[in-house]
Amino acid sequence: MRENNLCGISGTQQASLLRVAPRFSKSTEVSLPGLRVSRSTVEVIVMAMASPQRNERTQRRPAPTGLVVRNDAATYEVEVAKALNQWAVTVTSVADGRMICQDFFSRRWEAVARAEDFIRLLNRSEPPPGW
Repeated sequence: MRENNLCGISGTQQASLLRVAPRFSKSTEVSLPGLRVSRSTVEVIVMAMASPQRNERTQRRPAPTGLVVRNDAATYEVEVAKALNQWAVTVTSVADGRMICQDFFSRRWEAVARAEDFIRLLNRSEPPPGW
């Protein structure tokens, strides 16, 4: 009996690893999961685990979106939004819609951190020096 080895594992060894005992009957071919056994040849058919495509494994994560936050007095609005292939942080006055300042960041987490800083400054009871 000739065996075609794959990575040094014969068909019989693979069957024992799979805990399936190959049974050789009088027929010319016996079929087992992952094995095809015949009287003249033992062929190991490697059934690769078909890995699902990337977005089948996990649901596709939605694209990160912006956020809008107002200060405690609801006088200013800080917005983080995707603009010009960057993340923009915009502070506007709620009363008249004036843009107070705008800053751009390449990473979303930096923009969110700066927006939190702006909210912290706007929530102060006395304005910061220089305002």
